[in-house]
Amino acid sequence: MADAPAKKRNKLHVEVPPGQPIIIMKREFDFPRNLVWDVYTDSSHMKNWWGPHKYDTVVHEFDFRNGGKWRVDNVSKDGKEVHPFKGEFSNIRPKEEFTWTFGYADMPPGTETYRFVDLNGRTRIESVSHFPDVATRDAIAESGMEEGARETYERLEALLGKLSKAK
Repeated sequence: MADAPAKKRNKLHVEVPPGQPIIIMKREFDFPRNLVWDVYTDSSHMKNWWGPHKYDTVVHEFDFRNGGKWRVDNVSKDGKEVHPFKGEFSNIRPKEEFTWTFGYADMPPGTETYRFVDLNGRTRIESVSHFPDVATRDAIAESGMEEGARETYERLEALLGKLSKAK
């Protein structure tokens, strides 16, 4: 388990600017950028970290290249609840950033850009999500997005810890 200063330092920060159709999230990890990037962008790892704890993640498609598509479901343990996500990758700059369109269920899709900032052996992931309008942004924000992102990043941190010890 992370020490208290790391827990505070690695807290998810979410900003929902008034009147703007965006959500900004930042989260730091005590692992090098190359490892964070590799795990984040490798489909074989995604099922082990993406989504809230209460769901299993089913990766149907994850073609990480410009123009490549992705499709993932979060599925409840009993299989009765399914949350579908999908999109397409663009603007991939290895180890630095990528953009994907992000569609959830039947809501209008947006775009998200993820930046991986090197902090001298640590990494900050910064994401900016752009939505078609403020109403869509608000619907996403109210859907449990922040809690889901927090749990997703907790799961990612745990996986990074396991993988770094295995090396």
